[in-house]
Amino acid sequence: PATIVGDPARRALDRVALITDDGAVELDRPGRSVAVLTQPGQPEQQIAMPVRDLNACLAEEL
Repeated sequence: PATIVGDPARRALDRVALITDDGAVELDRPGRSVAVLTQPGQPEQQIAMPVRDLNACLAEEL
């Protein structure tokens, strides 16, 4: 099952958490350009993940 939790202050998806038997795997984007990946038993990792505009997303799909 999935649960979607909305925040009226946010306009985009900014956090995903997968709950496993070993713990939560989370990808969180607290800002506009870097995401933080958290995995059980691993150090946090910062990943470049800039917010893309609608034009870039549409161009990728076409």
